[in-house]
Amino acid sequence: MASLKDRIIPQLVLLTLLPLALLPLSLARSIGRGFGLLAYRVIPKLRRRIEEVMTAALPAMIRLNPELNGVTASELARRFFANLGMFFLEVVKIYFGLGQRILEQVEFRGLEHFNQAKAAGRGVIFITAHAGNWEAMALAFGLKYHPMTIVVRHQRSPKVTELLAALRDRFGNDTVLKDGAARKVLSVIRSGGVVGILSDIAVPEREGILTSFLGRPAWTTPMPAVIAQKTGCTLLTGFIHREQQQLIVEFAPIVTAGLDTEAITASISQHIEQQIARYPDEWFWFYRRWKGAPASPVVND
Repeated sequence: MASLKDRIIPQLVLLTLLPLALLPLSLARSIGRGFGLLAYRVIPKLRRRIEEVMTAALPAMIRLNPELNGVTASELARRFFANLGMFFLEVVKIYFGLGQRILEQVEFRGLEHFNQAKAAGRGVIFITAHAGNWEAMALAFGLKYHPMTIVVRHQRSPKVTELLAALRDRFGNDTVLKDGAARKVLSVIRSGGVVGILSDIAVPEREGILTSFLGRPAWTTPMPAVIAQKTGCTLLTGFIHREQQQLIVEFAPIVTAGLDTEAITASISQHIEQQIARYPDEWFWFYRRWKGAPASPVVND
């Protein structure tokens, strides 16, 4: 029965979403924004949860971005729900193969960093996070510039895992599940390829390094740092954000020379923190980033 539900429910969801996918892009974004704002108002328990997490993170974000001084968690949460609604409708259109315009309009800045790293021939690891429309970023990069291997996690439903893999593998990209991904990632990097890793994912204590993340300790994967040290590949950040109706991707290098695994991993967390502080309404605040980590002390702050 569970297997039957895993097959049927995703298909019913897709049928329900099809009319939304057929909407013109500007209208879809407007409706998505409206859905998000409606959710903010009518799901108070979820809203309070997001506001609590944002309130705890605000002091760290203000240190990184003083422009947030005076901004309330309630205001940020409202903007977050609006962005989440637009993100959802964009992904729906992309999944149904109707999001070509979205991908074509993604603007990439800092491509010189990627070109220089690719020319070195030692492979490239893009460090990114659940910020902005990260799905559009990976697909647009594969479409316009270079296919990449994306490290992803299992979903609770195997069918959902399959559906997401079908989406992410478009335009030449390839996905590899996080469990046992290290060998595949090493192979891609040693062949001079490109890998994308979401580095704001909480990992079990046995797999992670404790770093500071928005003022609280969080278990963080050291995999990018370990691979960079083994292969000499380049680590680049690649974050996407929204400027009105335009999606912008910015690339920047991560310094690894002379640093050990722990220091590189801490630096990766700092890059992600800085991105969140710049665009706090675009990070996926639902995610339990601090899962399993001690409440104190703050490390690497």
